[in-house]
Amino acid sequence: MTRYDDLKKEFQCSSFVFNHDSPKLFVLAECGPRILYPIWSGFWLVWHIVWFSLDPYNAYKNGGDGDPYYFIYLTNWGYMLVGFYNLVDFIVTLYVHVRRSDIVHLSPKSDNKDQMPWYLKLLWILFEITNSISVLITIAFYGLLTPTGDPTSIEKHAINSVYVLLNFFICAKPVRLLHVIYPLIIGVIYVIFSVIYQVGGDGAAIYPVLDWDQAGTTIVYVVVLTCIGVPVVHMAFFAMYQLRIFIHDKCCAKSGVQCYTEQTAIRTGESGVTSYM
Repeated sequence: MTRYDDLKKEFQCSSFVFNHDSPKLFVLAECGPRILYPIWSGFWLVWHIVWFSLDPYNAYKNGGDGDPYYFIYLTNWGYMLVGFYNLVDFIVTLYVHVRRSDIVHLSPKSDNKDQMPWYLKLLWILFEITNSISVLITIAFYGLLTPTGDPTSIEKHAINSVYVLLNFFICAKPVRLLHVIYPLIIGVIYVIFSVIYQVGGDGAAIYPVLDWDQAGTTIVYVVVLTCIGVPVVHMAFFAMYQLRIFIHDKCCAKSGVQCYTEQTAIRTGESGVTSYM
């Protein structure tokens, strides 16, 4: 299959959904031993648990009464999404490696009816959404708002994107162009929420760029960030996905490192892929 055929396949209606011929891609690292990805996702799960634990500590320390506005900010929506994705990623990866090892050894285009069980589809949609939303939050925060230098802000606005980018180049999960619809849906939901919150609350805007009392300016920001920003970021991830495949096919294979990519599976099936042991 040529690169042109791969690209043409991206625009088929079937690419809107979450079926895949090689489900093992979702629980393995692109290169390295089979145990690498469970260790990687486990490390980041511990990392995020620690940081999530600091939120209530900071809110209630020194007699504080909590943060009643915690759940209105896109920053916290995005960071909870990162944490939830990481949790699902670790649980699903561990479950497949321990209880469903047949998935790891399943041949591409197998007739197995359970080729992509629901938990791998859930993992895939979270992966696609988290990548785009996290990077867009980083861009919007440092580009449109006034950054602060406290560790929690850096974690939620900068390290969030560091994590998704590092994870993106470590894992073997594919990216589909038409999956852009799912982070777009999240963006639209938050925009609707911001309108309802401001109109139905005390009239205060969540962010200066989402002040619906200045509807004309706000609509411009919404169009740029949601209708343009999300697709651009998602397409950037698709381009990095192609780059990731190219790097691993050229470099890892030549160096003798165990390597697994979607294109390798399509070209060679199981016969050309080194077993992850």
